[in-house]
Amino acid sequence: MKNTVNKRILCISIISLIFILSPIVQADVTEPEYSDKYKIWLKLSEEEKKKYIEPIKYDIEYSTNKNNMARMLKSSSKSYFDLRDVISGMKIKNQMSTSQCWAFSTLSSLETNLSLLNDKKYIYDFSERHLEYATSLTFKNNVKNSIGYNREVGSGGTTLMALSYLTNGTGAIQETDMPFENNENKIEISEIQNKKTCTKVNDWVIFPNFKSDDTESKRTEKINNIKSHIEKYGSVFACINTGQSFYSYYNMATGAYYVPNAQLGDHAVSIIGWDDNYAVENFNSSNRPTKPGAFIVRNSWGEQFTTDNPNNAGYLFVSYEDPVIGSVLTGIVDSENKVWYDELYQHDKLGINSIMTLSTPKVYAANIFDKQSAKQEFITSVSIAIMSEQTCNIYINEKNGNLNKNDLKLVYSGTEELKPGYHTIKLENPIKIIGEKFAVAVEYTCGNGTAKVGVENVNTSTYSTEKLESNRSYISNALNGNWIDLKDSGAIANIKVFTNNTDGDIDKNGNITINDLSLQRNFILNQIKLSNEQKIKADLDGNGQITLNDLAKLRRKILGQE
Repeated sequence: MKNTVNKRILCISIISLIFILSPIVQADVTEPEYSDKYKIWLKLSEEEKKKYIEPIKYDIEYSTNKNNMARMLKSSSKSYFDLRDVISGMKIKNQMSTSQCWAFSTLSSLETNLSLLNDKKYIYDFSERHLEYATSLTFKNNVKNSIGYNREVGSGGTTLMALSYLTNGTGAIQETDMPFENNENKIEISEIQNKKTCTKVNDWVIFPNFKSDDTESKRTEKINNIKSHIEKYGSVFACINTGQSFYSYYNMATGAYYVPNAQLGDHAVSIIGWDDNYAVENFNSSNRPTKPGAFIVRNSWGEQFTTDNPNNAGYLFVSYEDPVIGSVLTGIVDSENKVWYDELYQHDKLGINSIMTLSTPKVYAANIFDKQSAKQEFITSVSIAIMSEQTCNIYINEKNGNLNKNDLKLVYSGTEELKPGYHTIKLENPIKIIGEKFAVAVEYTCGNGTAKVGVENVNTSTYSTEKLESNRSYISNALNGNWIDLKDSGAIANIKVFTNNTDGDIDKNGNITINDLSLQRNFILNQIKLSNEQKIKADLDGNGQITLNDLAKLRRKILGQE
């Protein structure tokens, strides 16, 4: 444990921008107030900061409308839940002497999410070592990683880095493709390259952090948010404090853990369940909470931390009252174990780390992209990242990179508020790209009068490796207003675009075979349904319909006649 605890473990770093915009934009740019935990962290010396997980910079809140309350009440009616009872064969992993707890915890969220969404008996296993190295900067012979953060292997990472790795096309990869090793040595950059990305994360969320002045009902509401997620979507990334006298706060007989005087966390873990009736007597007699109730926590220190119950070896029971467990919380809502898109367009390869706040209820951001493929491409989905509850509309100019209002057509109108995090919107009617450039604009609307845009801020040290270009990313307070180039403020809007082409690989297994022909034929005969992505793959002539002409073209393609 000592080696683990003494490693530098970084955390979520959500650094906001103070943008100096042209007077043309009639809105004041402001920065939200810092969270209580972040204020505490800011007061530390630079050396002290290295010992702790940097807290979320802002308070994340969820609205408490009737639908949300009904969902939370339904979740709270179950007093006990453990993912191990649902996902067969879950095992404790061991990060050993590495500082990869952040990678283990984030990939636990992905692995359990996929298990719940698919076969609950299948245990997914992805490479923490690849996540660690693929997000770092320097390799052997001082070779630099062009999409690495300004961090070195062994220096710790953040859940936002890990989640960006899972959404920018880099990962995850199978554990067998880059197995864990108990070292953090410099390696050749080729060892992380040309690996097969086998997953796609579509949605993840940030949960409201626990605050010291939360009322009992507010704390219960936040706990119920976590419960609901675990039951439906899998484990939640969290952190605890282990840097103090660990065994003064740990009960080896039960696995219970509670640090009443901790303020900041230094170790990432995964919440996999809860027990509302977990007795206070289970905790160390020197440090006990006032009320029963604990999260069931999956650690990454192996099974050497045993309890009287061997089934709980390697697990912890952390009190609901623990002051750190609720300071950094993220979870994956939707993921896939197959990559369906053909092209990913993005300028924000390092992901969200900041927010832009305008004193207006609506704000617009847009990214302009160069078409990469010579094939016919259709935009099938758009992803955005946000830091507050908002509704979003999406506009596309598929003809060129102009941001004129008349060139931007509404392709998605959002009615439900999206939670803080990352969201993928699948278009009901895919848009064919017909120009050498295309533009995607997003309208953000916030009910409380303050709209916020998620951005990647390269003015922060960790994200400083990102290279910005002019005429790529813009902001405005009106769709027909004046667009301000975000490069001047060192920022990129968090907008990604996924496309599919018409190559005939309907089952997306990397080859065009008789099985694809069979799928296309059965669809034409109304015997099966295809997803939008599959329909595009099957539409070889690109006319928006799947007909006998496409069937003939695919047959000739398989026979090598076309």
